[in-house]
Amino acid sequence: VWTDPAFAEEPLPRLRDEFLRRSVTRGKKKLSPATQRKYRQDMADCFAAFGRLGVPLLLGSLTNDNMARWVSDMEERGCSASTVRGRIIGLKVFTSLFIFQQLELTTLDLLRKVVRPEEPQVQKEVLTDDERERLLASYDMDTFEDVRDRAIMATFMATGMRRTAVRTLPLSSYDRV
Repeated sequence: VWTDPAFAEEPLPRLRDEFLRRSVTRGKKKLSPATQRKYRQDMADCFAAFGRLGVPLLLGSLTNDNMARWVSDMEERGCSASTVRGRIIGLKVFTSLFIFQQLELTTLDLLRKVVRPEEPQVQKEVLTDDERERLLASYDMDTFEDVRDRAIMATFMATGMRRTAVRTLPLSSYDRV
């Protein structure tokens, strides 16, 4: 699996720091500060769990078995399936895009067989047609604020978009049809 057997002994914190350093300076592929923070947190959680479990912080420790132990550790600490899934994704990006593809320290992705847990399907409550009509009817004045707020609420209901997405929608995306 290693392009040079010595790579298995590379310290994970050093590789993490190099990954984050390169992601800050990489032109179009530069990661946002929030994404960098997420990767840093994902790896910090993994490294802390490895410490509790007695797993050395070496690249060779990123195995399916150790990842399963980390997942169990997160579940025991009460992490949601969504949190576990997100953290696994963060580590998989690190190993696949950085360790395997960019640095070519391995001949394959170390975590290719690690399965992300499925998030439980939650039935979401939605407004009835009558509730939607009553909500829109509550914006009944011809003031700027009521017209604006009615349009925003109608957009939320028609698209399911989040507040920030609606707030930052460019006027050029408006289509009367």
